[in-house]
Amino acid sequence: MALTSELGLGGIALNLAIERATTFRELVEVARKIRYVVGKEKFEPLRQALTLALAPDVVLP
Repeated sequence: MALTSELGLGGIALNLAIERATTFRELVEVARKIRYVVGKEKFEPLRQALTLALAPDVVLP
């Protein structure tokens, strides 16, 4: 949420999407949107965290 908090109103929609995600796949879809908005460098710590919990058939951006 720290990544999305600096996005203003656009970040609110992403925060809600994170909270609504009920599966890992849904969370990955939100993560792709976050990466697009914040950029690869700022997204990297989240990518690493998600990779630790990664299902074998899910590909992160």
